[in-house]
Amino acid sequence: MAITQNDLEILKSEIMADTPDGGGLPTGIAVIDGVSNNLFPDVSDIDRLIGRVRLRKVSLAVKTANAELLQAVRMLFTELPENPNISVFAFKASSFADRRVDAQNKIESYLAFGSKWAGHVLETQLTGQRVIQISLDKGDQVPAVGQPLVIVQNEGQSDEFYQYLRPLKVDVVERRFQRTVSETVTRTVVTIEFGDTLTKTFNGLTVPEFYQNANTNRRAILREARVADAAKYYSASRLAEPVTAMTSRQVKLDSIYTQVVPSTQVETPLLQLDAANQITTQARGNGVIAVNQSVTVAANTAFNLSSGVSAGTLSLTLGSLTLTDINNELVASSGVAYASINYGTGQVTWYSNAPLGQQAITGSYKPASEVVSVAQTDYQIVGDNAGYNFVRELISEPTPNSLKISYTVQGNNYLVHDNGRGLLVDDGGNGRGTIQGKTVLLSTEAIPDAGSYITYSFGVDLGNTQYPATTLPKAYHKLSLGADMPKGNITITWSTGSAVLSNGVITGDATGYLLGNVIVIAPNTTVEVGTDFTLTYNKIIAGGTKSVSKSEPNGYNGIGNYSGTISAGEAILGGTVEVILGGGEVTATLNINSTSLSLAGQSPSPFKVVLVSSSVNLAAGNISFTLSANSSYVQIDGQVLYTSSYR
Repeated sequence: MAITQNDLEILKSEIMADTPDGGGLPTGIAVIDGVSNNLFPDVSDIDRLIGRVRLRKVSLAVKTANAELLQAVRMLFTELPENPNISVFAFKASSFADRRVDAQNKIESYLAFGSKWAGHVLETQLTGQRVIQISLDKGDQVPAVGQPLVIVQNEGQSDEFYQYLRPLKVDVVERRFQRTVSETVTRTVVTIEFGDTLTKTFNGLTVPEFYQNANTNRRAILREARVADAAKYYSASRLAEPVTAMTSRQVKLDSIYTQVVPSTQVETPLLQLDAANQITTQARGNGVIAVNQSVTVAANTAFNLSSGVSAGTLSLTLGSLTLTDINNELVASSGVAYASINYGTGQVTWYSNAPLGQQAITGSYKPASEVVSVAQTDYQIVGDNAGYNFVRELISEPTPNSLKISYTVQGNNYLVHDNGRGLLVDDGGNGRGTIQGKTVLLSTEAIPDAGSYITYSFGVDLGNTQYPATTLPKAYHKLSLGADMPKGNITITWSTGSAVLSNGVITGDATGYLLGNVIVIAPNTTVEVGTDFTLTYNKIIAGGTKSVSKSEPNGYNGIGNYSGTISAGEAILGGTVEVILGGGEVTATLNINSTSLSLAGQSPSPFKVVLVSSSVNLAAGNISFTLSANSSYVQIDGQVLYTSSYR
């Protein structure tokens, strides 16, 4: 016996109401066909004004006494509401016993946590607010109107809570904040207005706390919300043009989309648009920079690589993890992200799930610097019978992480970009195609509107010149000796090393040379700004004349000795002393030793000069001596000259 139409029934569930416990197990009660409001009540004026979602759970059943096979089961919407603002759709239940709250969660689960937004939640956002404020660096991306976000408090903790937001209005202003007692900083403050109110209080960071890399384990952070559809929806659409049997070869619908939840439209001005369509691209180097550092890893703290990073080239080993950069994040082979990377500055910021504590990090990357230039553009027009996949051969090969693709679905613009490693992703991180050289394969999230444009915007490095690896000269420091004339070696010391200047050449922890009265020095290891260099050396004291006038009876003290003293006025190391006797007739040359003098010679020699005694105090610069001569002068006026004395 065949299955007839009368054997097919739609059965009600236990509770046919919009209450949390609505739904439940199916009953044997059939939904009577042709009866008004047998599933849903009439639409009230309030519902028409602010919108509402009503859910009913039903089950499909075959009531027949035989065991015939029911094939090609279909459920059809044969008539749609006359009001275009009312939509009807169906989706599969999670289980026979699930409730309305489960169905609601399924609809709302189209969003999941995405990557952390740059900057920080600005201080405290109170329960009941319809706006939140975030603080960004200049140039950071500002959330767009309609872009789903999620604000999370105490992420990863047992008392974590969060709330999804959809911006209705976004205002941007620049403000100055006190970073330290003596320093201020300019930040971009973004005010985000949304429809719901905050259900709880979220505590963010102050600007000084943000610059001190304060831990956010017990603070609020803002994340993107990624699309992660948890349900597949079924509905119907009206014909855009009549279909004639045996004649029409195609069917045109008003739309292939239906509305699942109520929404509103707001007018938002677009500010600070770049008429030249400039983008930030990378000038990439060919060399490879090795990384070998020991760093302290903590949530929301950062460490800096030595330069900017070429997108798609960074690989770091952290403990047992091997991380590569994908779409501005450091991702393990499991697909879990442990940090974010700023390609322009080379700054790595750790997430809370990274291995914490002192860690050894090794790896490599290719250097790059950011360049602002006018973007290259291309486009293609969507045909009437277009699908989800589009292939485009661009005019030039895009630089990594610079390609942006936009397309239009139901008047809404969708954006796709490359992740720096040859893959296209949307704002939610979902894969949307590939890029190889100049060839782009785009897989759209939905079928774009017929006749709309798919636009491609990207940067190229055709105007950049790459130079081969070059050994740069060392950075030298110049140290002036002033008017000093050093004698012997010069010792140079600083906080991290020392060197010796000997015979005009510097050896030790630095290289360099003496140029006139200037020391040119290049430490082997770069020194910090403000490092002091200490010079230790002996200098030549310019020669001078000291007069000694000595009056002796008959020029003779009874023994035939003549005495004199010299005071240099500063410490000396050695030299010579010339003593002129007899009105210039005799000159005695004395060598300055450590504690005494020695007679080096005399000229001419009409008299015999003998050094009777002497004393030398090098530290005080004092010299005394007693000479004897076979002279019978009544008075001796002597001049004592010292020259070539060293300090």
